[in-house]
Amino acid sequence: MKTIYYGAYGANLNQEQMRIRCPEARPVGPIYLVDRMLVFKGVADIITDPGNTTPVGVYAITKACERALDRYESYPCLYLKEYLDVQLDRGPTRIMIYVMSDNYDFGKPADKYFEIIQQGYDDWEFDHTILCTALKHSIKNDHGGSYKSQRWDDKTSA
Repeated sequence: MKTIYYGAYGANLNQEQMRIRCPEARPVGPIYLVDRMLVFKGVADIITDPGNTTPVGVYAITKACERALDRYESYPCLYLKEYLDVQLDRGPTRIMIYVMSDNYDFGKPADKYFEIIQQGYDDWEFDHTILCTALKHSIKNDHGGSYKSQRWDDKTSA
């Protein structure tokens, strides 16, 4: 069976959340995507932006995990798949990431969603500076057209 490598940069960085969604997923290691910038459009996205880097946690996943992630990420409506060639400790590797469709603008994420990602940054031992910069950028550039997630709506959660 062929191993699929998945790069997480949002809620799926949180290893507990990932175990819930994909019990068979195994953390492989952290990487940084060059010329990519973490942003929020209500939920996390990465955009091409020369000079920036985005931390990503790479997991080895199964086809069943990929199907579960497709459902979670509302693929292909909210997120699309992109394949990148990266360097892991095991050598050159192709990873799959989800990137948002172009239908949404920048916007602040729900507090609980942001906290889930903060824990993911701790899980992978990433510096929180990039995460905080992404939050500030998304708040500053929020024009009301971001994605509104019912799953992560702070008003409806306990």
